[in-house]
Parts: sequence; structure tokens; C-alpha cells
Amino acid sequence: MPTMHFLATIEMTSLPADVFAVLGDYQLDPRWRRGVLDMRPEPPGPPVVGMTTDEVIGFLGITTRTPGEVTAVIPGVMLAWRAAGTRMAASGTRRVDPADGGAGGA
Repeated sequence: MPTMHFLATIEMTSLPADVFAVLGDYQLDPRWRRGVLDMRPEPPGPPVVGMTTDEVIGFLGITTRTPGEVTAVIPGVMLAWRAAGTRMAASGTRRVDPADGGAGGA
């Protein structure tokens, strides 16, 4: 199976902790991730190693359910995940780094 790599970055004037609070809350994924129709983390709340997710996503006219798991967490900074559904397997990270080594927004 071919390997694909994706990287998305954005700079914003928000405090890193505030940004991670959104990125780390899987229940908010449908609000900011295009195509995500439903996302249910278990247990709900901040990410912890072993947390599972049930994602329903629509892409190119196909709707699929993909179970996932959080594999590593640095609170307020990074979470790593892996997922394996019937159509694909994926893994990645969600990470927040202060721009230019600063503390983030005002």
C-alpha cells in the first residue's frame, strides 16, 4: 500500500493552550475538519493515551466509519493517533508550537 504524507500548518494570534484545547477535543472535530460528520471520543474530554475515537467522515461521495486511538500525549502540546478503518489506515499528530519561540497571542 502506498504511503502518503500530509502536513497542514497555520499561524494564529491565540495562546497555544487555547489552540490545543480545541485540537485536543475530538468532539469539536466536526466544527473545524471538513468532511467529519461525527466524532465520538471515549472517554470524552481531554486526550489521554488509550482514548478511542469513532469517526464518521464523508469524502468524494463516500461515507465511512474509522475507529482510532490516541497513542501519545504531551498535555497542551501534542497528541499522536492511529486509525484503521475498512478503507484505510492512518496515523499522525496534532501539535501546537508557539511561533518564533514566543508564548503565543496576547
